[in-house]
Amino acid sequence: MITNNRFALGLVLAIITAGCATSRPMQESERRAAAASACAGVPETELDSNPLTVGRVLAVEPLRDSAYAMRGTRVLKGATVIIASSPGMTQQWLQRLFECNAARRALPGQVPVEEGPCPLQLAKEVPTVGALPDAFAINLRTNDSDDAKLLLKECRALVGAR
Repeated sequence: MITNNRFALGLVLAIITAGCATSRPMQESERRAAAASACAGVPETELDSNPLTVGRVLAVEPLRDSAYAMRGTRVLKGATVIIASSPGMTQQWLQRLFECNAARRALPGQVPVEEGPCPLQLAKEVPTVGALPDAFAINLRTNDSDDAKLLLKECRALVGAR
């Protein structure tokens, strides 16, 4: 089920961010169906939740592309955000919340209202979540160098505001 949700969400985001390769734009009903699939089983109280909030962010590191490592150049692509774990939170559930959030952001008029910096609005891909012993590592990625710098700055602001 999660694989199907990821496929549907990936398709939605690819079409939205890269432009539709067909002659017609993606219909709102198709975006709503993709969001419903990505958010299936997510409680109403968690639909607009943002795990990247002040107080949960422990550290932030630059996320660099290693494609040019042989030349000694590593291009900034975003940020890796370390957040504190909470009781009952799993890597899979956190990934699901990010996928749901991204699908809901693709809907017209459905962008959640955020307080303070929100790097999720700058990320061009669904964040990927990795598990650490007592925390989670979240990779927020964009292909635009200016957005990558701003994304890193907004993530770092979440650490400093604690």
